Amino acid sequence: MKKTTLNVILSLVTFSLAHATIIIQPMPVPYPESAWVSLQDYSVKTNISDQLATTTVELAYYNHANRNLEGTFLFPIPPEAAISKFYLYVGNEEVPAELLDEAQARSIYENIVRQRKDPALLEYAGYNLLKARVFPLVAWGETKIKLTYSQVLKQSQGLCEYRFSFGQEDKMSTGGGNLSVQISLDSKIPLKSIYSPTQDIKVDRRSQHQARVTWQERVRSIGGDFTLFYSFSGQPIAFNLLTDSQSGENFFLALVSPEIATDATKVLPKNVVFILDSSGSMRGEKIKQAKEALLFCLGNLNPQDEFNLIDFDDQVRMFSETSLPASRQELKRARRFVEQIEAEGGTNIAGALKSGLESFGEGLNYLIFLTDGLPTVGERNVDRILSEVSSLNSTKVRIFDFGVGYDVNTYFLDKLALENSGLSDYVTPEENIEVKVSNFYKNISAPVLADLSLDFGRAEVFNVYPSPLPDLFAGSQLVVTGRFREGAKTTAVLSGKLNGRWKRYRYPVQFSTSSSWQKVIPKIWAQRRIGFLLDQIRLSGQSPELVQEVVDLSKKFGIMTKYTSFLVDVDVQMPVAQAYDQAHVRFGTHAPVTGEKAVQESKDAAKMRAGEAVVLPPQVVKAERPIIEKGETANRRRIASGNIEHSTVKTIDELLSVQQGFTANPTKTPQDRVAWVGGKNFFLQNGIWKESDYDSLKEKITIKAYSPAYFKLLQLRPEAGKYLSLGDRVIFEAGKLTIEISREGLEELQPSIIEKLK
Repeated sequence: MKKTTLNVILSLVTFSLAHATIIIQPMPVPYPESAWVSLQDYSVKTNISDQLATTTVELAYYNHANRNLEGTFLFPIPPEAAISKFYLYVGNEEVPAELLDEAQARSIYENIVRQRKDPALLEYAGYNLLKARVFPLVAWGETKIKLTYSQVLKQSQGLCEYRFSFGQEDKMSTGGGNLSVQISLDSKIPLKSIYSPTQDIKVDRRSQHQARVTWQERVRSIGGDFTLFYSFSGQPIAFNLLTDSQSGENFFLALVSPEIATDATKVLPKNVVFILDSSGSMRGEKIKQAKEALLFCLGNLNPQDEFNLIDFDDQVRMFSETSLPASRQELKRARRFVEQIEAEGGTNIAGALKSGLESFGEGLNYLIFLTDGLPTVGERNVDRILSEVSSLNSTKVRIFDFGVGYDVNTYFLDKLALENSGLSDYVTPEENIEVKVSNFYKNISAPVLADLSLDFGRAEVFNVYPSPLPDLFAGSQLVVTGRFREGAKTTAVLSGKLNGRWKRYRYPVQFSTSSSWQKVIPKIWAQRRIGFLLDQIRLSGQSPELVQEVVDLSKKFGIMTKYTSFLVDVDVQMPVAQAYDQAHVRFGTHAPVTGEKAVQESKDAAKMRAGEAVVLPPQVVKAERPIIEKGETANRRRIASGNIEHSTVKTIDELLSVQQGFTANPTKTPQDRVAWVGGKNFFLQNGIWKESDYDSLKEKITIKAYSPAYFKLLQLRPEAGKYLSLGDRVIFEAGKLTIEISREGLEELQPSIIEKLK
């Protein structure tokens, strides 16, 4: 069972959300289920000046009890964080706090775990600890706790790393709360790479030397580390390399970051042709938003750019026979052309693409194509249209296409973009066309290097994504992931065209085979690899090799797709051949090419190609049936005594709901039963967290949770604390053994077992 937000145990109550933990004692018994402490807000604000980071954590707790409470505030400090000073406030009053070393912290963690019978804090084995008394937690009121600490961030391979740990996934007792992270970066040397491999951050680059990073959610649950990498460099294009290893396999992640703002002489001139579908199905709000998007793009052309417009329905109308300079006069005429577009007629996609491609000359050419339907006029066979585009595209035009709504052919639009070095995207009915297209165009408006290639010299790399590399744009960041054979010191060479001439940038780099406990880079690579494989299956048909690799990667890295989510439900020891067969059935013979399902599959594959997680729809999950006494008084007593898990039951109504076989919130996504911990993937199956690919042939021992043997294991294998923190029923590999933690088992470890664990 995963750790709960609140545990009530006779004389000890603990509320924890990830990093911060409050222990409240003693508590009266029986204790009404409504009296608990809940977290209302969680705010992290950090100011980073060069490599000095000052973090302020603000927590707002609400005490639902009818009396003031006293507690102990615990805040784990990562061992690599060199804390120079700290301040702790409860309300507006500064309170004294102790900074305990690893040994003292371990003793406190283990005592709490023994008393609570909850292993949540074991993930912090090896951490230092900040400890302070908190009083009062005001009855029926809110108490704010503020902690400020400073640390010097380490730099490796030109990158500085800032990390804030939210711990394993904890659930807020309120069912939702405000969570925000805000980081202000300030550097004497120009900032280049700013990247988070763990969160989808927003970066506001205010100048070459200042940036603001934000991440905000209203969430039911959070977990894991918030990690931010940043670099500073005087080079026009910075290059940074991160490497990691897992199970004998080596992975890398490279960040390519040009200047965030540059003068017109450094921006490549481009020729852009905008093609807009104005067929009858675009009537109403769609054509209005599409025209606004076109006007935005016209207003953001650079002075040295050239452009043209094509409006098509069953006819094709060109604004000009040739491309025109982005002068004030021509742009004024172009705006009038856009304003006069009306939606009517059929959809001559082939004719519009042919006219657009034939209008390009030499240089950096972009075609932006927007349609909401299928070809109904002229050539209607999409494979023949793709073939004609290929033969016409002699000038290497990058094609970026947008499908509007669900009546589009995703097979056609995705292949059109992928085969022509572009990107495809979709605007669903609830999304705004103008916002989507405008945001995209802002990102590609200032190219600084085209036709990119990246060579790693002596390092043998493979399965590199994205492939081919896109153009590089001012203020953007290119993230390249891949695998490599062996460690090596080498020179990375980035090549590309700058105003028609080849330009090369050289960077000394170190491919290291050392590993980290975060294991973020392997998982990002796996997400991109799965995205690539899903595209191959969608667009070219499935093959046994492709499906099998998707299954293997999903199981190893805990990356669930709609085709592999069944892995959460089947036993982890299922023969691989049987798992492959199930996946083949789910993939089916042909993927849909039109409709809502097809659009969603295309968007999901694009997210994975970008290294982003895909959220699967929830499933109804049957609740475990607790032993329940008759009568409300008895049930209240059982809740108060802690004999029923509060993660399942918090009120009498929920208790009665469980008695009928369902929880009050019966839906779960497959991701809720997957945990990526310490470089291992776990599935929650029948109440047991099982390492997804543990070796069943290894000698297996069963250890009783919270026994002397349990804590001896933690002493011998400190890294096991991360796995033990999942719950009191876990199966994982440890050296030569497979360990099962259960409610019954060994209470002492024999010398022979201790030797195998060393």
